[in-house]
Amino acid sequence: MPLPDRDSLATAGGAVLDYSSTIDPTRERPAAAANAGFADATSATATVARVSARIKSAGTGTPVFLFHDEVWNNGANVAPTIQRVAVGQWSIIYAAGASGGVVVDELGNNHTVNLQSAIATPENIPYLTCIGCSMPNVLGMSFFNAVGSSTMVDPSPGAIFNVMAR
Repeated sequence: MPLPDRDSLATAGGAVLDYSSTIDPTRERPAAAANAGFADATSATATVARVSARIKSAGTGTPVFLFHDEVWNNGANVAPTIQRVAVGQWSIIYAAGASGGVVVDELGNNHTVNLQSAIATPENIPYLTCIGCSMPNVLGMSFFNAVGSSTMVDPSPGAIFNVMAR
């Protein structure tokens, strides 16, 4: 299965075998060499980011995506939504609404979004940003001022945050 699912050599069709011995190594590749590449590529699916976004704060208003990208985004899926939930709290929802957390890849296969961890970084602004997966397709962000207060704050209008999740 393609991303966003985790893959293995077995789920990618298994190792390939040589139909015959390699006659011209400058034009042919033995199956063992291809298998190594397939195994590396499928192993990477365990750690590669599934989503990335750059988000601009609107203070007490609704934050705005400056860009977003998802490994499953082939134009046929619902764009993510973002909202300010409360003071100092945002929620980013992937594959919301009618799709119910299910996305369709470029091959037409259905996948359930299952985000497991995330990281968010502010761009040159003094905020402590916490992010986590509150549901398999939802990221929850919280903001605190730089001095370590336990009180959540809304980021200033125009503040930029970069988000990646896998």
